[in-house]
Amino acid sequence: TQGTAIAEAIDIAEQTFTPESKRYKVLIIISDGEDHDSDAIKRAEEARRNGLLIFTVGVGTPEGGFIPMQDDQRDFKRDDEGQPVRTKLNEKMMSDLANAGSGAYYNLSGTNDIVNALKSRIDAVQKREIAAGKLGDFESIYIYFVFAAFIILIAEFLFRAAK
Repeated sequence: TQGTAIAEAIDIAEQTFTPESKRYKVLIIISDGEDHDSDAIKRAEEARRNGLLIFTVGVGTPEGGFIPMQDDQRDFKRDDEGQPVRTKLNEKMMSDLANAGSGAYYNLSGTNDIVNALKSRIDAVQKREIAAGKLGDFESIYIYFVFAAFIILIAEFLFRAAK
């Protein structure tokens, strides 16, 4: 198979969030942007309306390169005719996808500060408490156990002295 099914990835990401949550959702897509599914931009816009922010990180170069095989790094992925598959970074697609998802696009080879940039953008997203609880008012009773231990200690000392 060739390409990335970005619309399908967005669908899967949306399924992992609870339906009643309309905010607090972020998706980071790391890809070369070669999408062989024409619905990705439309799907990103729908996801944004559902509260999902989409950030993209582009991998590769516009000139492209061959895809190494996972098991054998000396060979490359091949098409049906046996020719090596060349993948090219589609920065326009990645940028359009991030814009449709109200996020931002970052190029992996462009800077070493992508993690910090992503972190600062994600930190700006409104947060919510996942679980909150309040302990009820309680009376501390540890002093009774300390008192009992003190009485036992004195009794042990007296019995030892009596022997």
